[in-house]
Amino acid sequence: MTMFESSTVNVLPVADTTHEYTRTTRVESPTYVQPRAIGLTDECSRRFMELFCLEEDWHEDGIVRPAMASVALSLMFLADEPQLRNQVRVYPTYEGGILLEYRFDGWDYALRFLNEGSIEFYGIEIDGPDEIGVLEFNGMNQAFREAISNRIPA
Repeated sequence: MTMFESSTVNVLPVADTTHEYTRTTRVESPTYVQPRAIGLTDECSRRFMELFCLEEDWHEDGIVRPAMASVALSLMFLADEPQLRNQVRVYPTYEGGILLEYRFDGWDYALRFLNEGSIEFYGIEIDGPDEIGVLEFNGMNQAFREAISNRIPA
């Protein structure tokens, strides 16, 4: 089993002296992921820390903080795709997920890592009419890898 087939992962935030990131949340798994340890830029690491520390109802009533599964899965994806680390934009979703957006080869792509561990992938051609409708995956399985393999910079 590879780390991408695991459904859960331990995420240990790296303390940042400029912020109060002292929380450590643990989800049972043999794998640990630290944002800086996988080579994320300081800005991207800081963004994950901000999302990790969001409280419930962070935006308005009923908005869910990012689930540990979505944070872990999105970090695991970036660990496996180093070419995206410096260009990805990271956002929380209202449902407790993580949204990664990036541009490549004239397209704007989005990966939504949902709080139950599934992934949605979609894209829009920037200067054209084409689009990729939402494709849903149950984790980072072979079907997911095949669907995005030619949509990630080498």
